[in-house]
Amino acid sequence: MTSPDMLALDMGHSFVQAILDNPEMLARFEAYFKVKGKNAVLRHTRFQNLVKRIAVLIKKFLETDDADIKKTARRQAELHVEGEVETALFIQACIYLEDIAYEKASDLFPCFLKNIRRLKVAVTRHYDSILRKTRKELEETSRYWREIFDGAAEGMAVFSINGNIRYYEVDRSYLKLIGYTKEELLNPHFDFWCTIDTKYISRVKDVIYELISTKRPQRLEIVHINKNGTRVPVLLAITKLTRQTNWDKERILITATDIKEIKEHQQKLVEILEFQKQTIKELQTPVIPIWESILMTPLVGSFDSARMNDLNERVLEAVSKEKPKKAIIDLTGLTHVDTNIVGALVKLVSSLRLLGTRTILVGINPQVAQQLTHIGANMEGIPTYATLEQGLKGAIS
Repeated sequence: MTSPDMLALDMGHSFVQAILDNPEMLARFEAYFKVKGKNAVLRHTRFQNLVKRIAVLIKKFLETDDADIKKTARRQAELHVEGEVETALFIQACIYLEDIAYEKASDLFPCFLKNIRRLKVAVTRHYDSILRKTRKELEETSRYWREIFDGAAEGMAVFSINGNIRYYEVDRSYLKLIGYTKEELLNPHFDFWCTIDTKYISRVKDVIYELISTKRPQRLEIVHINKNGTRVPVLLAITKLTRQTNWDKERILITATDIKEIKEHQQKLVEILEFQKQTIKELQTPVIPIWESILMTPLVGSFDSARMNDLNERVLEAVSKEKPKKAIIDLTGLTHVDTNIVGALVKLVSSLRLLGTRTILVGINPQVAQQLTHIGANMEGIPTYATLEQGLKGAIS
């Protein structure tokens, strides 16, 4: 007569072979343990431990009487079932044991068949309970993340990448930003590139390629083309999502922030700064009509080449427009000069003479006088005065 130990070992061995000979079960274990091939599954530590526990379980149930089978089944299910795939294996074990019990055990152990059936019921109920709980948790988690996804202020969209870029999921803010319906965007024939200004397409492709290669998040500004043709400047933040086992394509997350108002504010700021810059220029080098046919320009502070060029432009423009007979250049407030500045001043006087305007220089200090002498400037015919008051009297007389 076969002993319970030998029978348990024999049945355990047959069970393992039957499970792994089933392509569907083998595939499930390969995916679960992240290995490839029957031998790899057999060598996996968790599988070996599971098979050992099943063999012990078989032996225990061969020896279990009818009185405490329910309690034992419940305890064994709680102790030995750890995950979804292992639970499925337990159920397969019970079905298998039930099938072979008629041949190997029913005549030897009358209570064995009944115990195996009760074990299967207990494990199945336990599995169903776990499944219901897991499904409920998944539904709650899904609703939670959906609320976060749809409630985001920025537009968010998930794309699948496989040669082409296709919309996979979008939130309400993104739909509002781009103007299309969700059904239109998720259509596999929808062209993502039609929503982007053509001059940005090449840049977006380069950024996505770099993202896939380096996995580093990328940011760039582009212009989206709304469904109604409106151009919307947006800031894109592009992130590569961690690939899941059930994904057949790479996926990326794009967060699009409407920066239209920011751009408008920036433009206004640029205009304000430009206005202030122009105002400062005018205040730095004012050209003032002080009498009929007389203009005056005071030079204040330090002058460099850029400021001197601006002075030349403003004085020549004013002279061309007003056509004065005389122009007074007041050097009293000039704090620093060099050879280049004095040379530019002499050229300005020559230009004014060609336009028919006589130049009067006032407030020449010793430094300017030395520079004029150093460069050999021809000051013949150019009136000079020590003070502005004297210069004004000379210009009027």
